Amino acid sequence: MTADIVDMLTGHEVGHSLWTLPDEWEEAIDEGIHKGILNIVEDARIEKKIKRKYPGIVKPFLSGYKELFGRGFFGESHPSTLNFIDRFNLFFKLGHLAGIPFDSDEQQYVDLVADCESFEDVVEVSKLLQIAYTEEVSTMMDEHDWELVATGSGGDAESGESIEVPGDSGEEDDSENSESSEDSLDEGDEREGAGDMFDSFDFDPEKHEIEDDEEFTTEDTWENRKQELVEDSKNAYQYIGLPKPNLKSMIVPYKKVIKELDGENLTAYAESGTNELVSADEEYGKFRTSSRKIVNYMAKEFERKKAAEVYRRQTVAKTGVLDVNKVHQYRYNDDIFLKKTLIPDGKNHGLVMLVDWSASMYYCMHDPLKQILNLAWFCQKVNIPFEVYAYTNCYWRNPEFSEMTAEQIREAMKHYGSFEYKYGDAMFYGSDHFNLLNLMSSRMTASEMTRQAKNLYRYGYAHKAYYMGHGYKRYAMGSTPTVEALLAMQSVIPNFKREYKLDKVNLITLTDGEPNSELGSIYRGEDRAGGISWGIADKVIYEDPVSRKHYNISEFMGRGNRDSMWVRKGEAQCMFLLTLLKDRYGINNVGIFLDSGARIARRTLEKYLGWHNYNKD
Repeated sequence: MTADIVDMLTGHEVGHSLWTLPDEWEEAIDEGIHKGILNIVEDARIEKKIKRKYPGIVKPFLSGYKELFGRGFFGESHPSTLNFIDRFNLFFKLGHLAGIPFDSDEQQYVDLVADCESFEDVVEVSKLLQIAYTEEVSTMMDEHDWELVATGSGGDAESGESIEVPGDSGEEDDSENSESSEDSLDEGDEREGAGDMFDSFDFDPEKHEIEDDEEFTTEDTWENRKQELVEDSKNAYQYIGLPKPNLKSMIVPYKKVIKELDGENLTAYAESGTNELVSADEEYGKFRTSSRKIVNYMAKEFERKKAAEVYRRQTVAKTGVLDVNKVHQYRYNDDIFLKKTLIPDGKNHGLVMLVDWSASMYYCMHDPLKQILNLAWFCQKVNIPFEVYAYTNCYWRNPEFSEMTAEQIREAMKHYGSFEYKYGDAMFYGSDHFNLLNLMSSRMTASEMTRQAKNLYRYGYAHKAYYMGHGYKRYAMGSTPTVEALLAMQSVIPNFKREYKLDKVNLITLTDGEPNSELGSIYRGEDRAGGISWGIADKVIYEDPVSRKHYNISEFMGRGNRDSMWVRKGEAQCMFLLTLLKDRYGINNVGIFLDSGARIARRTLEKYLGWHNYNKD
């Protein structure tokens, strides 16, 4: 479907939702009016009203119907060979320029349909069309001697008196029925319409019945073939929402993390049966001493660049006060006022760090934790607010679960959820047992900062030895829920930015692999879900209520050019969520990908830089 066809179909259905009432529709069908005729006349009315309400949709209506007509969606017959009901249908869809032929008698019925304003008008005009179709226009005119005129009162069809209808130009209209074309386009102008004028002709449902199997070609073909726009498509549009992070149950506060990590560190080192704890603390002391030089250098560079930015943005302005030392120059110099330099305030910075707490990080965790400590100490030194979160799906393992059966654990976990879903939101497959461990924060006191820094160093040091890392319970490493973490950031980042009134926020993510969980279904109510089709050709659309932008998430899977590689669904969702954060809150995304070994694998380079053959430099 082209954009015009989508807009046309959308506008058509919006018109029905605004002006077609189901009860009235059913009553009209019960009266014996043929559904096809009623639908053709009602379509003409609601499309006229939607184009009047939203003038910008007129062009998509004309272009959309023209394209579909050319593709045979209204049949293959030439309009001149169709009955007059089918020609009515084409005329009101394709417009005057289509050149649909009508004789003088038929034209009067065209005018009747065009004048319909209320559903009552539609019902009465549909009855007339059904009479005309079953008796034929010319025969009916001859037998009943009807004259379609625009003035007077309605007559009795059986007695041969004239039926008065609006829309004919044979006689002069009175002022009530001769609004200007400008008035008719007024959204609030509800004209009397045709309905009140028909009160005396005889519509006999039995006499004018149209067999159920007798269809109108254009209407029948359209109703059947328009399904092809969806059914034959493997990539229909799917609109999704995003779940709301339940931060209260998701985030483990830093005070709790400090206390629990204290205990788990001691337990893990005690189980090792060695004097590793003393060695770890000695190593930490050396690291803390050596890091001061690095932190001081980082702080110096930051202040230098910040001062340069302020200098670059400073301006000179006139004060409006005379400079007494220049007054004597007034005859030849306009610049005799005092000046002042305007120095803008420096921008407020903030930093949020996300740390991958997955099992694949086991052997390299020591170095990332040292990097995090350096960044935290840097932020502390230059007075930048910061938060450090580890994302994990292992923390939910409460100690009491060890005494439960698998069935009891599943039942208990039903009441645990990291995200709140509403109808239409994308969901994760299975459970969403996910937590953010608030490892460090600028809200910590000096003593808490020192205590937690040593805790994290001990944790990383323990994971250098395989046998020691297995002593941890709730702080053990699990899978890689990066998608969940970036979903959580959609609430964490704005809260953080608002709390500290920040101008610039940097999000640093440290990970060594792809996410192994993903959004894969759509919430359809309690215990119900429908799957999402994911593929490069699919159209999974998210409309952001904050930035008002539309995102086709599937496009992130194959970025559409030969220089880029195809990525899996989870990675594409991460790209989408990072883009969403940047568009919403103007943050700076910094991704640090950790690779093991002395060399970076070609596959990794190709993933981020594109195929080698097209990016050899």
